[in-house]
Order: sequence, then C-alpha cells, then structure tokens
Amino acid sequence: MDRNWKVDTNGKLDSKLMLSAVNLPGNVHRRRQAEDELMMREFFIEHDVIALKYGTFYKAKPAFIKRTKTQANVLPCGVSMILGNNGYCWIG
Repeated sequence: MDRNWKVDTNGKLDSKLMLSAVNLPGNVHRRRQAEDELMMREFFIEHDVIALKYGTFYKAKPAFIKRTKTQANVLPCGVSMILGNNGYCWIG
C-alpha cells in the first residue's frame, strides 16, 4: 500500500500528500503504521481542502492570474503570496 495520497493541485502532475505529513489525533509523534494508512479515509475524503500550516489557500480563475517571471511575491506590508498560473493562490 502506498504511504501517500494523490492530491489534485490543478497542474500537469498530481501532488502527493505523504502520510508522514499528516498530524495524527492528539498530535502524537510516532512512527506511522499500516493502521494509520487505513485510517487516512477518516481524516480526509475527496474534495477536502488541505490547509497549509500558515496562510490561506484560494482558487481563482486562471485567466485572472497575470503571468510573471516569479510567482512568489512579498507585499510591502509583509504578506507573502504565491500565485500559480493554474489559478491556485496561497496567501500567508
């Protein structure tokens, strides 16, 4: 059994959510076991939004995102932004 899930990031390739990146109930730090792999369905189901540790995820229409040389920007107020050409945006 794979120790990861495929995640649609609206790109050419799917991303992977590694089992080791999932916080277990009670924030227990231990080695992941086969039971944890089977319990992934209890933590996530299709169409769930996966949140980053810090920041906010937003999906816009790709036509609204202007193509630039760099997708990562820092605003003068200190807010970081990553604007993907696929319409996915992370603000933190």
